[in-house]
Amino acid sequence: MSLCVQTLKRQGQLLANINTHPNPLQPRVYVVIYRKMKTLHIQFGWGSTRFVILTGEGAIKIGRVRPVRVLLHLFSIPFSQTRREHFFDKYGHDLLPALWQDLMAGPISNLLEYNYCLECRDGRVMPVTTKYFGGLVIIQEEGGDEVTIEELIREHPVQNYSTVPKNADMGTPDQFRRRKSTGEVVLVDFGKKTTLNVLRLSLTT
Repeated sequence: MSLCVQTLKRQGQLLANINTHPNPLQPRVYVVIYRKMKTLHIQFGWGSTRFVILTGEGAIKIGRVRPVRVLLHLFSIPFSQTRREHFFDKYGHDLLPALWQDLMAGPISNLLEYNYCLECRDGRVMPVTTKYFGGLVIIQEEGGDEVTIEELIREHPVQNYSTVPKNADMGTPDQFRRRKSTGEVVLVDFGKKTTLNVLRLSLTT
């Protein structure tokens, strides 16, 4: 369960309000700093592969390196056929490359997003403008308003998205935001190979 934190510093006083976030599946920490009439809003979020910092000007995505997860998989996949099949379907059937992809899933996702934006200039995704440390950190334009499921159905940026495989993650509003400049719905989280395959194929149709 996550926390929403508001920090207010004014006239030498420090006040804090802590509340439960309404969606425990998407933990975020909100920090609002007031300094002399200028307000800086910083939001922190994290998922299975990356940490995200929203600054109001851009989104900083930091790839997670997951050694504990790799160790757990090493101990579990020999004894569970279901987990073994899921693991190799996701990362490939060669053990060492699969473990490497599992370990470096965050930086790999960052690089996939950065390279796709560099190569395709696809207006259906939120641009990634910069990478640091070989993809460990990337900077993406920050999205605007969140999108409801009804809005996503009406304005989905990929035509015929209902036929897209579920593992491409294109049916969940959390993957989308509105572009601040135009209000159009765009993908902000597209660092999976299955997602990028759909985007590339649909560019040519």
